[in-house]
Amino acid sequence: MTLIERRIAPIGTQLSPAQGQRLTSSGARSTHANQSAQEFLAAVVSVLSPRTAQLTAALLRRIRVEIPELCEDGSLGALLKAGTEHLVVAALHAVQFDLELNRVEAPPAALQYARRLAQRGIGTVPLLRSHQLGLSVVLQRVLSEINRASTDPELTGPASVRVTASLFASTDRMSGQAVAAYEEERERWLRNRVLLRSEQVLPVLSRGDVDVRAMEQALNYRLGQRHVGVVAWCDETTSDGPRRLERLVMELSERVRGAGPPLLALHDESTMWAWLPSPDESDSDDPVGWAGADVGGDMWVAMGTPARGAEGFRLTHRQALSAYTVASTASAEERCRITAFSRIAPIAMMASDMEGLRAWVSTTLGGLAIDNASCRRLRTTLLVFLSSGGSFTSTAAQLRLHKNSVVYRVRQATEARGRPLADGRLDAELALLACHFLGSAVLRPVVTT
Repeated sequence: MTLIERRIAPIGTQLSPAQGQRLTSSGARSTHANQSAQEFLAAVVSVLSPRTAQLTAALLRRIRVEIPELCEDGSLGALLKAGTEHLVVAALHAVQFDLELNRVEAPPAALQYARRLAQRGIGTVPLLRSHQLGLSVVLQRVLSEINRASTDPELTGPASVRVTASLFASTDRMSGQAVAAYEEERERWLRNRVLLRSEQVLPVLSRGDVDVRAMEQALNYRLGQRHVGVVAWCDETTSDGPRRLERLVMELSERVRGAGPPLLALHDESTMWAWLPSPDESDSDDPVGWAGADVGGDMWVAMGTPARGAEGFRLTHRQALSAYTVASTASAEERCRITAFSRIAPIAMMASDMEGLRAWVSTTLGGLAIDNASCRRLRTTLLVFLSSGGSFTSTAAQLRLHKNSVVYRVRQATEARGRPLADGRLDAELALLACHFLGSAVLRPVVTT
């Protein structure tokens, strides 16, 4: 007898004749069989519930492959993960506790994800496909657990029917609630005049054959000039988020001191795209040098490099999006306030494959790739040392340390890495840059025993 069968042994079909329990009517047998199936099913799901993180991870992998349009960037990806995990939990609870359908509610994170898709103009078809994919993954896992828990067809058959009906009904209800939230948000969002400007920008970003003069008149912005692409965002979604982001971008525009006002396009209620006219006579292509690093509160900025014309308009925007992907992958505590593509270009290209990047960083840095304070201090020292051409004096000045302290830390870092600095020096510097900008996302966690 399995663990799950032992849990439900006192129920129905497990009673012995000696206990004097006899079911004489077919109606009584049917009711008792249903009760036994539900008790068995609840026991199965109780064993499965602690594995919701694994279920969610498996489902997200399927979504990335089969519905890639839902995996657009860091913030949307984080919301997708939260919403998916909560939906899995809600579906399992509906099965485990045999909830009435009117008590099944889509979790807030899933509804917020639907609203965010509406803001970005992503249709309901991918949203519904993700729910159907979730149903498939969860149902397959529960059915597998049912067959693993018992070989009694009088128990597994009714349990399989019950779980199929429950998951289909709860998924259908939660999908309907998500679509309703999507449609309500889309209607509200379309009334926002800033979004109309965002939609007008999309033809310039997606095609190279636009009528530049007509687009300039429509946008009231010169596409032929030199500009810098910007993505500004805040982690917390609030009603005043768009206004705060607009003020931030206007302040950046004043610091850059370009000729003319910037072009702003609200991407969603916590993300703004912008293009800042940049001065032609600037000697530097590093916008952080112009804009400074002073961005306060819960807001962050990613910037492309200056580029000219309509093609440059598209290029600098793509670069800003790449810098945004890198910055938003790191935790809020670890990321830079302003991330410039010019400073992280190799990392941005490698970050398209986070699993591969994480493995490469671990192989390249060895013992330095551990996510703790000691290794973080050694990585910082070694990165500055390599960036300054291997100068102990320059490193000491930049870190405000004694030269002997720098020598000691570089020696420790080399020992932790497990090979001389001359062995794969360029790889080591790139890996250290990845650690600096992506933090825990590419590091090995500390193993506790």
